[in-house]
Amino acid sequence: MDNIKELLLRSSHGDTDARNQLVSENLNLIRSIVKRFMGRGYDYEELFQVGCIGLIKAADRFELGFNVRFSTYAVPLIMGEIQRFIRDDNPLHISRSLKELSIKCLKEKERIENTYNREARVSEIAELCNVSVYEVSEALNVSYPPESIYREICGDDGKSVTIADRISDDRAEGFISDIILYDALDKLSLRDRNIIKLRFMEGKTQAEISEYLGISQVQVSRRLKRILLTLRKECE
Repeated sequence: MDNIKELLLRSSHGDTDARNQLVSENLNLIRSIVKRFMGRGYDYEELFQVGCIGLIKAADRFELGFNVRFSTYAVPLIMGEIQRFIRDDNPLHISRSLKELSIKCLKEKERIENTYNREARVSEIAELCNVSVYEVSEALNVSYPPESIYREICGDDGKSVTIADRISDDRAEGFISDIILYDALDKLSLRDRNIIKLRFMEGKTQAEISEYLGISQVQVSRRLKRILLTLRKECE
């Protein structure tokens, strides 16, 4: 502890060697934090380097007058730097509510698998989280990094091809249309997405939807027309 204080004091006076030594002696702190973020599609060394930036910021900003240990002060800065990197690096915008549901579903999935020593069923997770099977599937999917259609894979003849090469022209056209539609749906409000799901995925009538949402059937009809018009414009 006294050694850390001495390094902090020297570092605060511009001693580069002390600053470097302070960072070097706390690298295990970064390693323990990086482990929490593994399994999200990022390389360990990549996240470790980002964590180092957070540790360096902690070393530069820490003051001996702070009533906390240096390691305690450094942890949120390291975690914040890694979380910011993952957030900014993600090419897809995922709503906060979906992220929270994803975390909840993953926890229940892990609990079921650890308890019963088998793979958890989507229906089980849905029941425990009090959501639909569709919502669980969507929530679990966001926990996986997006896959590029231009990533190279091994073809039937042993030569490298891209995922796009393996998709036929007819399927590719439908695939792209699906992407455009999903993107348009994602821009809708939660209530409008729910109406679309009730009408076209669950096959409920406008009367059933009005009863479920507590609004008139006329309001449902008008809202559906507006939503479909919005989707059509987004997909053009």
